[in-house]
Amino acid sequence: MTDGDAENQTEDIPMQVCTLHANHGSIMMMKTDSQELKAEAESLIRDLSLLEVLRPHGDARVVGSVALDLVVEPDIDVHLLTNSNDLMGVVDSVVHSLLAQGTVKHVRISDYRDRGGLKVGIEAYPGVLACWSIDIWVTNRPETTGFALVDRLCHQLTGEQRHAILDIKRAFHAEGALQDGMSTRIYAAVVDHGVRSAAEFKSQMEEGSNKAFEATRASHAPQG
Repeated sequence: MTDGDAENQTEDIPMQVCTLHANHGSIMMMKTDSQELKAEAESLIRDLSLLEVLRPHGDARVVGSVALDLVVEPDIDVHLLTNSNDLMGVVDSVVHSLLAQGTVKHVRISDYRDRGGLKVGIEAYPGVLACWSIDIWVTNRPETTGFALVDRLCHQLTGEQRHAILDIKRAFHAEGALQDGMSTRIYAAVVDHGVRSAAEFKSQMEEGSNKAFEATRASHAPQG
């Protein structure tokens, strides 16, 4: 892991936007706090020109809870898939571009090249609603990005599943346990195993029903 003092404008934020189709049933309005957090996340992405900074190096997309409209914690995840074999060189360029903007004063570079990439972290970036954690995963291995997962869930999630996911995430957030890839475990439990409550999810974890997910998570980008 390397620490370093370590931030361009987009007309639209090209994330994998989730469009829910009529055959997924009626969609009820999510709680306002999730919507407000998502709006602030999108504003910060524009203000920091994150995608403009990353695009010269490859395919950059917002993933995770912001892309899925399932925000509970103030976390922004952006994945960059590059063709370059010099991941450290790409990261160095990204960091210098971020710093040049003046609003980012410090970044943390974490070396996960044994898992396919490097992570650039901006910690406690101030917003109106919260201080945000922003993680940029830089990789040249498509299978370690969140692109496929977001695409799948965007087309698959129903309104009922969305409510269940948000309720479970809020329960774990209240316990300080929504970390280390827990959100992805919750998505898998709700979508693939029919879980609908925090109690069911905890029971399933105790029974080890998410072993298949654990193998999948091990090959993906580290969660902040």
